Amino acid sequence: MFRILHVSDIHCSLDNLEEVVEAERGNFDVLAITGDICCNSRLRRILSTTGSKVLAVTGNMDDIHIARLLRDYGWLLDGRVEVIGKYVIAGVGGLQPVQDVARLEELLPKALTRESILIVLAHHPIHGYLDVTFAGVHAGLYETKKLVDHFKPHVYLHGHIHEARGVAHYANTLLVNPGPLAHGYYAMIEMDDSGNAHAELRSL
Repeated sequence: MFRILHVSDIHCSLDNLEEVVEAERGNFDVLAITGDICCNSRLRRILSTTGSKVLAVTGNMDDIHIARLLRDYGWLLDGRVEVIGKYVIAGVGGLQPVQDVARLEELLPKALTRESILIVLAHHPIHGYLDVTFAGVHAGLYETKKLVDHFKPHVYLHGHIHEARGVAHYANTLLVNPGPLAHGYYAMIEMDDSGNAHAELRSL
């Protein structure tokens, strides 16, 4: 079983990040952060002590300092692909999502095999799913939906729309918005070697 601890929209609540990492310690293979970290004062120390792989994409409210720290420690996944066994994990950040999608369209055909299980970490939702704001507007991206249509990932993890916390399916892709960690929300995703996935929404 492959387990992903998924957090998003931290918004400087690094106490909550530290608490959830400690609460789930030893229970996950990858810590996936899908943007809007916003502060980096204790970030390196917290992420360096998870005991598991850390992969993160930027959010639209993150800045170059956050991106640089994540990049310097090998955690930044914006426009990149990371392979862990048969799991191929691709990232679409919130700072330059259109450019990241274009880069992944080049990288993924080289990284994927028939046995690959594809996971996408993105800050923005795909358009039309888990993307409705309080104003009733669909705020997801057409570009990321096109990426999902093309590569058909098993799992698509995102955040951004705080009020759209939930789990949904688009075709055969499991979509997960864990809700903002700033409010104590996160998710645990379990996958088997065939790519079957289950997500559980949790809170501190």
